[in-house]
Amino acid sequence: MREVVCLAVTYNGRLLVIKIRGKWGLPGKRPRATELDIDCIFRAIEEVPDLRLEDLMPLGKFNGRNFLQWEPLKEKVFLAKAEKIFFDNYSKCNDQIRWVKNLEEDGILESTRRIF
Repeated sequence: MREVVCLAVTYNGRLLVIKIRGKWGLPGKRPRATELDIDCIFRAIEEVPDLRLEDLMPLGKFNGRNFLQWEPLKEKVFLAKAEKIFFDNYSKCNDQIRWVKNLEEDGILESTRRIF
């Protein structure tokens, strides 16, 4: 089973999700052979410009599926809080990054819903 390192970024009761292949989910990457989890997280958040984090901590390991929903994955999830300035800059929805309060919205990955 492949492993993915994901980051759950929260601010004020909302969760940051990014759009990948038409679905909304947590930023994440597959770790490289000798890569530490923290380095994998920083690679994953390169897709989110100007993101600054506070209080990074491990949340847990979860079983999920990739974005195409056919390959089982082990998701190692870390939790962090976004700084206020980042939230203010990205509080409006856009086509690649958004903040959600209701995980029952259309297009949110099932694996993301299960984690929260």
